[in-house]
Amino acid sequence: METICFFNTAIPWGGGEKWHLETADFLHQKGISVHIVCHKKSVLFQKAKSKTIPHTGVSISNLSILNPLKYAKISQVFKTEKISTIVINLSQDLKVGGIAAKLANVNRIIYRRGSAIPVKNTALNRYLYKHIVDEVLVNSKATLNCILELNPSLFPQERVSIIPNGIDIEQFNKNSFDVYYEKKQNEIVLTNLGRIEEQKNQIFLIKVAALLKEKGVQFKMIIGGEGRLLKTLKFNAQSLGVEDFIQFVGFVKNPINLYMSGDVFLLSSLWEGFGYVIVEAGACKKPVIAFNSSSNPEVVINKKTGLLTPHNELDFFCKAILKFYHQRSLITTMGEAALKHVSRAFDKKIIFKKIEKFLLHSKKIQITAIITTFNEEKNIRRALESVKWVDEILVVDSFSTDQTVSICKSYGASILQRKYDYPAAQKNWAIPKASNPWIILLDADECVSEKLQNEILSKLKTSTKHTAFWIKRKNYFLGKRIRYSGWQTDKVIRFFKKEHHQYQDKRVHEEIKLTSNIGKLKGEIIHYTATDYQAYKLKIERYAQYGAEELYQKDIPISLFQIWLKPGFKFFVSYIVRGGFLDGKKGFLICKLKAHETHLRAKITKQMRYESL
Repeated sequence: METICFFNTAIPWGGGEKWHLETADFLHQKGISVHIVCHKKSVLFQKAKSKTIPHTGVSISNLSILNPLKYAKISQVFKTEKISTIVINLSQDLKVGGIAAKLANVNRIIYRRGSAIPVKNTALNRYLYKHIVDEVLVNSKATLNCILELNPSLFPQERVSIIPNGIDIEQFNKNSFDVYYEKKQNEIVLTNLGRIEEQKNQIFLIKVAALLKEKGVQFKMIIGGEGRLLKTLKFNAQSLGVEDFIQFVGFVKNPINLYMSGDVFLLSSLWEGFGYVIVEAGACKKPVIAFNSSSNPEVVINKKTGLLTPHNELDFFCKAILKFYHQRSLITTMGEAALKHVSRAFDKKIIFKKIEKFLLHSKKIQITAIITTFNEEKNIRRALESVKWVDEILVVDSFSTDQTVSICKSYGASILQRKYDYPAAQKNWAIPKASNPWIILLDADECVSEKLQNEILSKLKTSTKHTAFWIKRKNYFLGKRIRYSGWQTDKVIRFFKKEHHQYQDKRVHEEIKLTSNIGKLKGEIIHYTATDYQAYKLKIERYAQYGAEELYQKDIPISLFQIWLKPGFKFFVSYIVRGGFLDGKKGFLICKLKAHETHLRAKITKQMRYESL
């Protein structure tokens, strides 16, 4: 059974660790194979052990990225536990655990980011997001925007999924509580909860308290939490003369005690990846006042479940408090609306279903196969059989007079008919008509190998970074596999994303226009180039005609060297240098026809130029 790994080596307990444990536990209880990799001394390790969730203890430091033995050890854990999907929570873990997962051939590497802090545009981060991370999971649009803020091309947005944090609202409201403060008549009680750190910006609330005191508002402010700035905060409260209006309650073990002690919850954070405390306050029927920034607008419905104010603007924040102070009924109506909103959008039961679907059923990316035909009844079944696994088969037919069209219809293919001009024109006309984002394009004498099919499906499961792929061709000529004759390096771009690519406007030997996002596949297209020598010779002569027309239009001069010596050189390179003689008689014929095409193209061009005089 394939296993989902949750990789988090943080030692203390926080939101990310809580998410990893609860998600792993949820899946584990459903019988889904999971494995937690965490620090041996971490709280997460102890909690995973107590819940009997399979787990492995490792340690990662800032220097681990330089330790090849660390990569090898962690990679072996992934192989032993048969990890197919890994979710990584820390940037430090991504640098080691992500690379180790890639070395272990883990199919799907997901980086879960919950902090709305911009990702630094460093060479290492560019490497990790391009070569290691397959998908990113974030808890808000604000977090997504921060990932791309310093480098919009760091990671494709289409490969980012947004699933917010959730809480068990039913269980949360079952908890008993003891309030911190008994409210006095006509008083409004304001609460705040969070680490006492610069990011949480509680110093702003001290200024709010001073302004409310100045305006004669009867209020009490309760601030819960501990942190480095607690002494500074208390000093500022004393300096501004509001120490009697503010109650610091320290570490809050049961958050519901704090929420139920107040009327309105205040969030002063400078940024939030996801305002978890807003959701908890809403579950307690408490409206929220917060800045209209970061992820707050994704959690608070302005003027319905709370009030959003301009970022760090003291007067606007105080006006929002005064609105509740003077219209007490708003506390009840917005509180009721807040409970309904968080129950609908953030209840853990709903969120866990989304996470389960995301982890177990990655979004299937659909594929269209395009096949060009004209009187191909002898070949077309083989091509169609090789692409039965795609979501749509589109046949572009040049008004065949044999059974080609009826055979294609029997495979459920959609038929488009168009007068044949030249290959690139035919293909470029067909590409926009595909219903799906990815295209596999074949000629009727080609087919997709089983290895290539499996590789394509595997690539799309990991949300590939490339928009097109080079594919090798295994060529057959007159029934014989050709291994040399210049065909040993034959490759084509036939699997690509519709919105990014089209063919060069060439009449012969056309290819997809190149970009920097071209990858390589190991599987092959099998190409049955010819079963009849004379028919193939006529095809070569047609290509020579197309090539001559291009040379003529470009006004490229033709010399005796190109007509007589270059064909001989072409034969020598194909037959001697590139081993055509090793393919026997068939190799000789191929090399001879290559030389013939080169000679005929130059000769026709010369003739066209002479006739135009």
